[in-house]
Amino acid sequence: MKQDYKKTSLGIIPNEWEVVKLGDVCKFYKGKGISKKDISENGINCIRYGELYTTYNEKIDKVYSRTNLNIDGLFLSKFNDIIIASSGETAIDISKASCVLLDNVALGGDLNVLRTKENGIFISYYLNHIVKNEIAKLAQGVSIVHLYASDLKNLKIVLPPLKEQIKIAEILSEFDTAINLMSNLISQKTKFKKALMQNLLTAKIRFPNFKDKWQEVSLDKIVFYQEGPGVRNTQYRKKGVKLLNVSNLNNNQLNLSTTTTYINKELAYGKYKHFLVDEGDLLISCSGINSESFKTKIAFAKKEHLPLCMNTSTMRFKNLDDSLSLKYLYYFFQTLNFEKQVFSILTGSAQFNFGPTHIKWFKIKLPNLDEQKKIAEILSSIDDEINLLNLKLKNLKDLKKGVMQNLLTGKVRVDG
Repeated sequence: MKQDYKKTSLGIIPNEWEVVKLGDVCKFYKGKGISKKDISENGINCIRYGELYTTYNEKIDKVYSRTNLNIDGLFLSKFNDIIIASSGETAIDISKASCVLLDNVALGGDLNVLRTKENGIFISYYLNHIVKNEIAKLAQGVSIVHLYASDLKNLKIVLPPLKEQIKIAEILSEFDTAINLMSNLISQKTKFKKALMQNLLTAKIRFPNFKDKWQEVSLDKIVFYQEGPGVRNTQYRKKGVKLLNVSNLNNNQLNLSTTTTYINKELAYGKYKHFLVDEGDLLISCSGINSESFKTKIAFAKKEHLPLCMNTSTMRFKNLDDSLSLKYLYYFFQTLNFEKQVFSILTGSAQFNFGPTHIKWFKIKLPNLDEQKKIAEILSSIDDEINLLNLKLKNLKDLKKGVMQNLLTGKVRVDG
């Protein structure tokens, strides 16, 4: 054990830190009222318990809902209050704390309110990342679970001196600010790409050096297309040739790293030989998904993915001639134009399900091949920027996770 550290019921912590019960450092209250129908466009700021899952993180310095309910019947926040849902659908869902950094926000029913002289942001981070599973174990119920103040009061946490709490909260908040800025930048880039793609693939925006008239053609006339076979469960093996599944297509990438479904080589290179994927094939998922999910389940097969056999609910596309760039088709599948065509055929269905029999009904507007390639090049460059930003975001989240674990447990100290 390191010098200046001590052994406690919650592990080894710095000598200056203390193990306390929440009830020793917090006074507990309960929010009041405010149902969904009570939300209005104006009135007093308010927070409902459901917003803890969907809208807020550890620090609440801006509120998005309002209510016109009489203020006399509401419970109002004080700066630094900690709120935790008292009921919800799952134990993990309700095991989330947020610190309200605003006075006089109406806190709805089904919210536990913890009022403390300690740093509420620090405690919220600690509850959400160090003892979240312990909180979940306190939840009671089946279809609806409840988290009672009487149980939370006995939950043990560790507390550094107040100045160190504040410093830790500041560091973690800076990480969250950077993560939010990066997430917003990715969102803006994605919206820009979507709008540009829609305009480029409908000829609303054209490059100055291209003047040729676009042609509208049936998709089945310019591509080879094929749906995977219905491989039976009894044919699955633990080794051999990998089978392509819908789950392998995500974020416009083909990921086979977690695949456990194979067929034997004799079957793959025999009966199913004509279903073996080739390098450069455009692969899509075509069943059991919604339109937004479909746009992310489109990817190209690369050499490192092979050998790979098609499977049910997936399709592949190849060029029939040099009139089409598959990269252009890749972006066409992501447009609103294609989405509308699918739903015009699948009337009454919320699922984005189609197969080889539908391909002949789809129309695609085609410029000449050089213009197709130029459009694909521009959109690909934006995709590269978005992918780089996503990588930076992942690295930032991973860094925060490691720093947070060390700071909240005292393994790394900061001067208050």
